[in-house]
Amino acid sequence: MSRSVLFLSSIWPEPKSSAAGVRTLGLLNNLLHDGWRVGFGCSGRKTENTTIPDGIEEYRVRFNQSNDMKHAISTLKPTAVIFDRYFAEEAFSSRLRDLAPEAVRILDMQDLHSLRRHRQERHTEGSEVSATSFPSPVSSSHLQRELASIHRSDLTIVCSRVEKKLLEESYGIPRHKLVLGSFFSTVAEGGAGYDDETHGFDQRNNFVSIGGFKHPPNVDSVIHLAEEVWPRISEELPDAKLHVYGAYPTREVMKYHNPSANILVKGFTQSLTPPLLSNRILLAPLRFGAGIKGKIVDAFRYGLPVVTTPIGAEGIGTMKDFGGSVTRQNSDPFEFAKEAINLYSDRDAFQVARTNARNILETAFDEKTNLDAINEAIQQVSMSLQEQRSHDVFQNILWHQNNRATDYFSRWVELKESLK
Repeated sequence: MSRSVLFLSSIWPEPKSSAAGVRTLGLLNNLLHDGWRVGFGCSGRKTENTTIPDGIEEYRVRFNQSNDMKHAISTLKPTAVIFDRYFAEEAFSSRLRDLAPEAVRILDMQDLHSLRRHRQERHTEGSEVSATSFPSPVSSSHLQRELASIHRSDLTIVCSRVEKKLLEESYGIPRHKLVLGSFFSTVAEGGAGYDDETHGFDQRNNFVSIGGFKHPPNVDSVIHLAEEVWPRISEELPDAKLHVYGAYPTREVMKYHNPSANILVKGFTQSLTPPLLSNRILLAPLRFGAGIKGKIVDAFRYGLPVVTTPIGAEGIGTMKDFGGSVTRQNSDPFEFAKEAINLYSDRDAFQVARTNARNILETAFDEKTNLDAINEAIQQVSMSLQEQRSHDVFQNILWHQNNRATDYFSRWVELKESLK
């Protein structure tokens, strides 16, 4: 039986701009290599950083436009559909259910958005954010929306093992509806980043920070780093420089470019290879966020040790796994600077951190292992789809007409726009 999949999103993947783009590209390439006919339907417009693999069929599928969806469905005839984040599921799933009722509906979460939003709100209020700061389904409308999308879908791909456990144990999502599909990683440059003769402790200098600036945790991280952490590091290591990379730097971020303070905001880079092979330490003082931090996985691929916070390490490893370079608190600049200085100055600690990083890559982010798990989960759901749906009480409740607010709102918007 031929297999075809339609990936639906509000944005085109930008692997050079965001970790989410890297992960999406990994999924698309995996589906292609596994023999699927793959289509990508998007409501947004491409940018200069958009990357779509050869062999992907492209469709314009706008929100609230049923004709767009009809064209994509009739052309591709998908046996499965992947929604990129819960708001894509809200926008497209009702029409998909009408047009392709036999297609497996898969939600790719990327991260638990309501968790990130909850932590950002706590941080903005001045509260300390801990790795156990979780939203309540009673009071969080965003969490309710995400949980509803998960229940309406047949399978959900979860990026972080911490969030998978949270969904199962705290929010009551059945285990068979979830599959862990984190980043799909290999050691970069043939392992050159781990070669002590070319990219070892002595060949590396300076610090680096990376992360796209459309993502609020990354903006906050650079502000915290430049204002509170770096002055303390620079006092102890006056010759060291901080290189800041990331797509779409805001004016607020660019104001921290200060060569006299050894802070160099370089913005977008076509390739992470040069900075991740030449700098000695990646700094990621994240004070809120969710999911797996792609910047840390990328650093590990290039043999680059990382100093981060409990939020940054969440879902990746413990303080011991990182070689001790994880702070106890998310917002303590003194402790963060101390850890950064120690790791930068101690050759043995550097080597331990590199060894541990490679172990993390091989055990948690191996490309073949993670992609095989997703392929197997999709196959299992496909083989028992009707039986699973018939026993899925919450899914049937949410598809009852009285609970389809997103469906009827979308239809109302389409009618309103057609009458203009």
